[in-house]
Amino acid sequence: MPRTTTVLLAGAAGLALASCSGAPSPAEPMATTSSAVDTLTQVASFGANPGNLQMYRYVPAAMPPHAPVVVMLHGCVQTAADFTAVGIDALADQYKFYVVYPQQQSSNNPDECFDWFGQYNDPANKANITRGQGENESIKEMVDQMKTDFSVDASRVYVIGFSAGGAMAAVMMAAWPDVFAAGGIDAGVPYDCPSQSNLDVWQCMNPGKTQTPAQWSAAVRAADPSWNGPWPRASIWQGTQDTTVSTTNSVELVKQWTDLHGLGQTPTSSGTDDGQQHDVFADPNGVAQVERWQIAGMSHGFAVDPSTSCGVAGNYIYDEHICTVRHMIAFFGLVPEASDAGSSSGGGTMGNDGSASPDGGTTGGDGGGSSGGGMATGDGGGPSGSGSSSGGSSGSSSGSSSGGGGGSSGTGGSSGGAMPDAGAPSGSGSPIAGCSVARPPAGTTSNAASLAALALATTLLRRRRTRRNTR
Repeated sequence: MPRTTTVLLAGAAGLALASCSGAPSPAEPMATTSSAVDTLTQVASFGANPGNLQMYRYVPAAMPPHAPVVVMLHGCVQTAADFTAVGIDALADQYKFYVVYPQQQSSNNPDECFDWFGQYNDPANKANITRGQGENESIKEMVDQMKTDFSVDASRVYVIGFSAGGAMAAVMMAAWPDVFAAGGIDAGVPYDCPSQSNLDVWQCMNPGKTQTPAQWSAAVRAADPSWNGPWPRASIWQGTQDTTVSTTNSVELVKQWTDLHGLGQTPTSSGTDDGQQHDVFADPNGVAQVERWQIAGMSHGFAVDPSTSCGVAGNYIYDEHICTVRHMIAFFGLVPEASDAGSSSGGGTMGNDGSASPDGGTTGGDGGGSSGGGMATGDGGGPSGSGSSSGGSSGSSSGSSSGGGGGSSGTGGSSGGAMPDAGAPSGSGSPIAGCSVARPPAGTTSNAASLAALALATTLLRRRRTRRNTR
C-alpha cells in the first residue's frame, strides 16, 4: 500500500479565489459559504508519475468488490477539494464507486490547469497528450493504483472533467481507450485541437477550430494506433452562453466522438428535459454512444442542483436545477434505477425515449430525468423526449475562469494568466478556465519578462474584479 495522508478539504471553500475572471450573470447565483466538507485521502506515491501530479481519492464506506472508478479533473486555478463541490462524492456513497481526484501543480502550469494542449507555453511539445507520457500517464497510473489497492472493475472506469479538465478528459479517452469506458466532458475542447503556438491554443478555445468528423476522429485513432475499438462513450455538456470556451467546441466534440462510433451528425433522439436540450446519438442497437446537453443561458460553468443535495453553488458552479454529475454517471450506467423509466436494466436496449448504457442501466426514459446542459445547436431529427436518469434532477459543473469581455484574467488567479488585449476574441479568456497559457500579442513571442508583466497585471485586474463582484 502506498503511504497516504488523510486531510479534510472544504468542498466549495476557496472557489471564489480559485476561479479566473468574470462574475456569473444574475441568473447564475453564487454561494459564498459552504458547510459541505468531504474527506479526501492524498496518495503520496503512485507509479512513476512523470506528469508530476498529485493524487487524492474519496473512498465510500462498505465498498463492494469489483466497484467502478470515476476520475474527476478540475478546472484551472482549482484544486481537488474545490471540485468536490460538484456533488460526485454523495453519489459515490449512494451508488458505491470510487472517486479519484488528480490535482495539477503550479510547477507544471502556473494557473494549475491540466495541460490538455501539450506543454505549458510550448504547445508544440505534445508529451502531455501522447499516450504513456506526461500528465496523461500520471492520471492513468492513479487508476492503476486504485486497481492495486482495491477490488476494482477494470471495465467500469470513467472520467469527468470541466474546462481544462474537460479537455483533459477528452485526452484520457483518446489516449487510453482501453482504460476508460466513457467520459463526461463539460465545457471542453476536442482531443488534439491543432495547436503549435499559444495563439493556436487560444483559438482552439475561442472561437474554436472546425474540422470534419473524419479529421477529428483520425486524431483519436492516431493516439493509440493499435486500438480498433470499442471507443469510449461521450457525454458532452456546455452552457449556451459560454464565452470562455466557444460553444463551437461541443459541436466539434460531437463530430469527433460520433465518427469514432460510426454514427452520423443527426441525433437519433432529440428533445428537452426540464427545459434543457438533450440530444442522443445511439447506435443501431439503441445504445447511446454520444449525448449532448445544452444548459440554456448558462455561461462558463458546471451546473448543480443544491435543492436535491447535488453540489454547492459557487463561482462557476451554478445552480441550474440540474445535476450534471448524476446525469453523467447515469449515462455511464452507474445509476441502476435509471432503468425504471426507460427499458430493462439488463438488456442495454433503447427504452421508450430513453438512451441505454452498455453496463446494464438504461439512461433516461419516459419518467424523464432532469434537464441537462451543454452547448451547440441540435442537429434536428429523431423523436423528442430522450430522457436522462429517472430520478435525477440537478446538474453539476464546476468552473474556473470566465472570459467575458475581451479575454480573461480572473478573481484570485496566480501567475501565468493572460491579460485581455485588442487581439483576443471576444470573451475568449485564457485557455480553458482562463489560465492555461500566457497569450503574447500578435507577432511576438513569450519570454520571462513579458510573462511576469502579464502575471502582475492579471493579478491586479483580478483583485479589482473581485472587489467589484463582492459589492
